[in-house]
Formats: sequence, structure tokens, C-alpha cells
Amino acid sequence: MKSSKQSLELSERLLQECFNKIPNFMLRNRSVTTSSIYCRMPDGYSLRIGDHRGKEKYSYKYNLDPNIKRKGYWSKEYNKIDRRDYWRYYTGNVDDLVITLNSRKWNKEEVK
Repeated sequence: MKSSKQSLELSERLLQECFNKIPNFMLRNRSVTTSSIYCRMPDGYSLRIGDHRGKEKYSYKYNLDPNIKRKGYWSKEYNKIDRRDYWRYYTGNVDDLVITLNSRKWNKEEVK
């Protein structure tokens, strides 16, 4: 399924906003077939920027989706592949993501 030009442009705008607002933010990869952009957050976890649900086999701690209209939220999700529960954060707003990042402690021992 190929993404529309509008979806690609929106993902790129969100990416630039992340670069401007999140220190030590890194681009990892862009999808060839969808509007997804994969990044590394300052805490070492991953972020997926895109307007659709990601693949279940991949685990992204943070998900930035412009279709999410409500305030960001944490969701406990079961991964069938490794049979574990993971907490994931979903938001449609970069500012909300920044607030969440700033409110968390980034000591990896505390996050586990």
C-alpha cells in the first residue's frame, strides 16, 4: 500500500518538528512503501511517525500519528511474537510528546 503525497508531507513536517523540539533526536530510517519514519529518542527507545498502525512484530515505545486527536496516552499491549506486555505511548502532537519525555526519568534501570 503506497502512501499519498499528503501523508508523506505530513510525516516529514512532524519529523522536522521533532528535530526542532527534542534534543539528541536521531533519524533512523524511512519506509519505502508507507509514510512511516523511524527515529531514535534521547532515552534510547524508538519512535515511529506515521498515519497508520505499525507492524505488530516491531515494538515502538513512542508512536506519533497525526490521526490521534485526543491527548497522548500510554497503552499496555501484548506482543504475540515474544509473548510479553509492553507499554507504548500514542500521540498526535509533538508538544505532547515533549511534555511526556520531560516528565519521565531516563535512567534505563528505572524504566525497565
